[in-house]
Formats: sequence, structure tokens, C-alpha cells
Amino acid sequence: MDKQNLFDKYGGVPTIKAILEKFYKDLLSLRWTRKMFVNVNMDKLILHQIQFVSFAMGKPESEFDDKRLREGHAGLGITEAQF
Repeated sequence: MDKQNLFDKYGGVPTIKAILEKFYKDLLSLRWTRKMFVNVNMDKLILHQIQFVSFAMGKPESEFDDKRLREGHAGLGITEAQF
């Protein structure tokens, strides 16, 4: 039986990119969340998120781990619930 990971099953990077672009468009349309992204390079953030979601969905050879995620978000005022 050929077991396919979620990354491949749902179309890989093109699908993930489309979902994330829509997600951030919707998120930035809300006044209460828009302020959290005022000085954020959204293109860079979306590329970063594509890498992370790809890893989470089973794409091989990723560089993400829990420690690195926490370190990368340190100092941004993100609560544990938001994380």
C-alpha cells in the first residue's frame, strides 16, 4: 500500500500557498488583527509559513523544530494561547 503524506495528497506548495494567501488577506481585513502585522514583511512571512505548513503536512527535509519555532517567535508579544 502506497502511503501518501498530506503535503503530496493535497497538492503541495501551490495549494498551501493559495490557502495562506487567502488566510492572510482575510486576517489583514480585520482591524483587531491587522495591527499585529503593521511592520511585517508579508511576502517573507507567507514564504516562511509555506515552509512551516509544508513541514507540518509531511514534506521531507524540513528545517523546523519546536525549539526553533519558539525562538523565532520570542519577543514578539505572542501569548501561549496565540502560539
